[in-house]
Amino acid sequence: MLFVTLHGGKPESNPHKNNVHAYHKDGTLISTSVLVDNGDGAVLDELRGICLLDGHLYVVDANKDHNSVLCYKGAGTKYAFVSKFVANDTCNGILHPFDLTFDDSGHCYVSSQDTNVVTRLTVSADRKTVTPAPIAPARFCR
Repeated sequence: MLFVTLHGGKPESNPHKNNVHAYHKDGTLISTSVLVDNGDGAVLDELRGICLLDGHLYVVDANKDHNSVLCYKGAGTKYAFVSKFVANDTCNGILHPFDLTFDDSGHCYVSSQDTNVVTRLTVSADRKTVTPAPIAPARFCR
């Protein structure tokens, strides 16, 4: 299965464009609404990067009003909102985020489109939240 996000459109007039779509490997559409609306108050508008890791689906949501990474949990084609993983109001480095990735040391890296900054975050044990990570030690090539 392949998950895809579209650049969006006004959520009230194009809600199907502001969700994660699921496709079969042959390109056949399975669902236009992988993220379940459970009345959590999460506003989906201009979704960007996504990452599926250990049953959690992380979705980058960035527009002029929202700058965040949202955390969902589920399986198959249904994922329910768990938490606001990280946002600009809790971490200044998150400004118009574009994509994210994780390493094997418990860190998440979120790139921000407008600043060309990559923010390094420490992931909680339950994978639902993050905190800013300490500055990584310098590495020198010889």
